[in-house]
Amino acid sequence: MSYAVLNQFLTHRQASAVTPLIEALTHTDKQVRERAARILSSFKDRRAVTPLINALQDDYFHVKIQAARSLGKIGDERAIAPLIRLFNEKRKYPPYVPEEASFALSDIGEAAILPLVEVLKANTSTLTAKYQSTEALKRIGAPSIPYIIEAMKDTNWKTGWGAIALGKTGDKRAIEPLVRALGDEDREIRFRVPEVLQGFQDPRTIPPLIRLLEDEDHQVQGQAALALRKMGPSALDPVKAFSSVSTGRAKGLAVWVLGAVGDRSVVGLLLEALEDPCWEVRKDAISALREIVTRERKESKTSLWKKLKSELKDLENSVVESLVPLLEDPEKEVKYDAFRCLGTIGNKKARILLKKALEDSDQEVRRIATNALK
Repeated sequence: MSYAVLNQFLTHRQASAVTPLIEALTHTDKQVRERAARILSSFKDRRAVTPLINALQDDYFHVKIQAARSLGKIGDERAIAPLIRLFNEKRKYPPYVPEEASFALSDIGEAAILPLVEVLKANTSTLTAKYQSTEALKRIGAPSIPYIIEAMKDTNWKTGWGAIALGKTGDKRAIEPLVRALGDEDREIRFRVPEVLQGFQDPRTIPPLIRLLEDEDHQVQGQAALALRKMGPSALDPVKAFSSVSTGRAKGLAVWVLGAVGDRSVVGLLLEALEDPCWEVRKDAISALREIVTRERKESKTSLWKKLKSELKDLENSVVESLVPLLEDPEKEVKYDAFRCLGTIGNKKARILLKKALEDSDQEVRRIATNALK
């Protein structure tokens, strides 16, 4: 069977085409099999369900993907378990079979909810299976909520993944169990929860997210910082207080958060952080100052208030002066960021320093200075 014949089936969409399309799912040409699996989605004929389920085991991953998509469009419950089994497929680059299976399950809708919840509860489920289940439940939306809540009443189940799934639906009842899940022994749950919490923009989540900045896992710390950056001005005072008493990477992340949520009230703290013994803190302080200067400059351009422009000039001069020692910092990443910050400020003092850097022995410094002076 050729591509041309298959395309005729798509054009005419007659019920009599279903049988030859089903037969084409076992054709020796993989592209014919893929095309047949794709076209069957437009017929939504339940005769194709079992052959499409069989096609989920095809050696060619594009056939698997098209079969999964067609099964989702047909919406037959018989496809639920085979699609869930696809969560265990491994592929290093997109399109990802587990992701396509998740979309297909959400297309099937309410009938898939309980099986997906069971995936979350099963200790034998892989990380990919649990994540894709939460994504499918999110897309199904409101109908998932009562089933997830009921499942979370099971005292034998550690409900971290349930809280994540509930949170992804946007239901505020997820906030408390999500906060509890920040202390879960499972690193993957601690890693996933901050992103879900940030969607609620609830001030109650700020203190536990700040505590997570001290997590033993660097990626978990980073997720907490990203979530706090999304919280806006409500995170300013508690993060500022934490940065004053913390050290090392945790302090650096807090300083970085202040770049997103802070204003001129944190500039003094950030200038002090430029002298911190931890290079990560110094680097994050430069980044935060750069963000604040950029933000203040935008506000100044739209303001007719001369005092605001004068304050911006003072701010930029203070930052440039404080950056001078870091232009010789032993940590190259700190030094490079200091020069980049000078480029962002671009005032007279900054340009003098950048012109001098054109003769620096470090090629990267010269490159940064050249680009900044353009």
